[in-house]
Amino acid sequence: MESESNELKRKLNVKEAFILSRILKEMNAKSYIEYLLRTMDKYKTSNNKAQAELARMEKNKSPDEIEKWKSENIKSKEEIDNLLGIDMVAFVIENIDLAKNSVYELISSYSNLNINEIETLDLDVFIGVLSDMFKSGLPETVKKLLKKNARGKLDFLANQNVLKT
Repeated sequence: MESESNELKRKLNVKEAFILSRILKEMNAKSYIEYLLRTMDKYKTSNNKAQAELARMEKNKSPDEIEKWKSENIKSKEEIDNLLGIDMVAFVIENIDLAKNSVYELISSYSNLNINEIETLDLDVFIGVLSDMFKSGLPETVKKLLKKNARGKLDFLANQNVLKT
């Protein structure tokens, strides 16, 4: 089992990168990235407005009132990252069925399991295989493919630590 686990922890090959590209198209990831960028911009704009309001309030409010207001109106970077992370997981869960066959094909190529074996995997094992792919090189591959399709906008996501490399 140890050698099998190590065998799965590898970078994606070219064939798998093409399958991944197809998955991204089937799931309409480009539109989702555009939505994600708009959402990030809304958080930024909202926080900027809240910071301006805070500057006006600091003269008239007590420190306790200011802290309470800040906690209700200004989202920290960690809160925004968590919200965006949850949103990304929801996007994948809602749309993975659109690319089911391609996902099976990718996992089959990566793990040397046939489609029937993949379809009957215990969900924990299935998620484990996906996790191995993400840990071993899928994020960098995804980043490269999305960067090409999102016309450089992915750099902004990476700088915001939404996509960690």
